[in-house]
Amino acid sequence: MDKDIVIDRFEGDHAVCLRGRKVFRIPASLLPSGAAEGCVIVKTKNGYSVDCDRTLQRRKEADRLTNEVFKED
Repeated sequence: MDKDIVIDRFEGDHAVCLRGRKVFRIPASLLPSGAAEGCVIVKTKNGYSVDCDRTLQRRKEADRLTNEVFKED
């Protein structure tokens, strides 16, 4: 889904995140322990949390697309 907030990378003490085509930074101190590149996060009243289900779905879709591109005939 293009409205997911996804951690693209970490730069210093911030996470660079993507939501659709929008790029923004979130202080890493607000992210839960274990948040990593590629994780889908959701905003909560106390900061952010990782949406494990959406993260897994995105990773499976990325794997599927990679396998499709590099499959051997």
